Amino acid sequence: MLPLQRVSEVMQSKPQNHSEADESLTEPALRRALSRVLQSDAFARTERLRLLLSHIVTQTLERRNDQLLGKNIAADVFGIDLDDTSDISSVRVEIGRLRARLKQYYATEGATEPVIIEIPKGAYSATFKANEAALRNAARAPDRPFDRVRSLSRSARLAIIAGIAGILALATGAIWATSSTDGPTTSRPLVAVAPIENLSDRPDYIAAGLTTDIVNRIARFDHLIVVSRAATASANRAGAAALSLGQSLNADYQLSGALHDDVAGIRLTFELLNVTDGQVLWVEEFSLPEAEEGLLTARLDAANAVSRALATRDGVVPKLIASDRGGSEAPDRTSYLCVLRYYAYLQLRDPEEHAAVRECLEDATRTSPDYAEVWSGLAQIYLDERRNAFREGSAPGDPLDRAFDAAARAVEIAPGSASAHSVLAAVQYFRRDLDAFRKAARRALELNPNDPDAHAYFGHLLSMSGEWEEGQRLIAEAQEMSPIHPPLWHHSKALAAIRDQNPERALEEARLGEMPQFYMSYVLLAAAHGHLGNLAGATEAIEKLETMRPGYLEAISGDLERRFFEPALIDLLASGVRKAYLLAELP
Repeated sequence: MLPLQRVSEVMQSKPQNHSEADESLTEPALRRALSRVLQSDAFARTERLRLLLSHIVTQTLERRNDQLLGKNIAADVFGIDLDDTSDISSVRVEIGRLRARLKQYYATEGATEPVIIEIPKGAYSATFKANEAALRNAARAPDRPFDRVRSLSRSARLAIIAGIAGILALATGAIWATSSTDGPTTSRPLVAVAPIENLSDRPDYIAAGLTTDIVNRIARFDHLIVVSRAATASANRAGAAALSLGQSLNADYQLSGALHDDVAGIRLTFELLNVTDGQVLWVEEFSLPEAEEGLLTARLDAANAVSRALATRDGVVPKLIASDRGGSEAPDRTSYLCVLRYYAYLQLRDPEEHAAVRECLEDATRTSPDYAEVWSGLAQIYLDERRNAFREGSAPGDPLDRAFDAAARAVEIAPGSASAHSVLAAVQYFRRDLDAFRKAARRALELNPNDPDAHAYFGHLLSMSGEWEEGQRLIAEAQEMSPIHPPLWHHSKALAAIRDQNPERALEEARLGEMPQFYMSYVLLAAAHGHLGNLAGATEAIEKLETMRPGYLEAISGDLERRFFEPALIDLLASGVRKAYLLAELP
């Protein structure tokens, strides 16, 4: 096995009669070897390991071994801010998974590779060795046309599969790809963050710091992948064309920004570009203060705002993918599209869509078993079986047990995922393990304090567990982070108003939280109208509730108890709904 120093010697001075082994260890050959590993089926289902391997090998080849420390990998690859936590156990876990995946690859589809890449135990850098057996076999074997066909790159095979899939879709009238279990698996969109250009008279460290802040914050969201700071810096070249960075990194999108002088201080501009065609998809502008003492806070606020705008469930990039305006059209988007469909379901809580999404996610666990967001989404779907009685009993086993297994799997795959811990927290809440609930929820907020969904979910469940003050504070923070937010967030505020016996405010929040397919919207509206004595409003709410849940008045206590609402809150809700039934003159 050749360490970096020996590889360097081979690359710099090859003898006239160099061996095939030495030729296979030149820098171009090593980069080609890395590319083949990243394009292999063994690495198709794990973006985190692809990014980690690419980062380690690139840093090793560029002789930056001194930068390959656990804390640097935590920040550059996984976006873990060591100012917030010193726990880098997730890095060690991922390195262990990477070693195992490389071993699997070279034992199967990579058995004939001329170069073997390894990450030795106790190290974070890469070593390389020639695969002598493969080189001997290659020298003896004739050049057969069939072998050349088999050696097509994975991207070429994807293009062929995509063409066939398109023809089949036209022939069969298929409009939703997630029913397919064939072909490659998930491919979340890749965003390259270009170093922010300093066009102002301010020091360069301000632009450099902003670039770092944005990369770290986007990396905490599970819905897309952001290229590491080191990879971006390596690929970026002064004077290059605007989109050359994103193209060289094979990214779907490129985020570019610049600092400008302004009469009020500093003006910070951003634009998101589609790397394929150069289309500007999103622009934003921020003002930073002139004074040094307020600059850090403003810089972090800007980085938080940009990451939320791009990377949350309702962000620019997921919406682009869902609307087919951006990103790759290859069939490996199937699992990612399924996750986006799950996000849309969260806005609706439609029982019919619940059934379709469950089937879609269950298929995705088989085709993308290492995609954590699939498992956490499935856990939430199983949880809704229990608390909303959506298709309960349609699958074997307790839905809470299935939800816990899926959530635990998500956390096992992605221990640094805030959304995985958030869903695990919800499952623990309904299992009535409140200590485990709080621990997982707080871990989600530690991992991504910039995620409004995690704030709102924890805030709601914390309120329902009796900690109303802290719970409502977290929901208010979530709404401040995301002024345009899901209607469901207003349900908790409506419940808080009913608990405070403020039906006017409860009605206002319930109206903001109306979800036409979700029966709980009309439970809240009926309770508020009932307490206020509004005949027309009560009648409309009860008619819609009865359409979704016939005879709900008889079932109301049991339905609310399964949500583990406080007894006093259940009494106030039930009494309001009963008054609404009386006003609507329904039994």
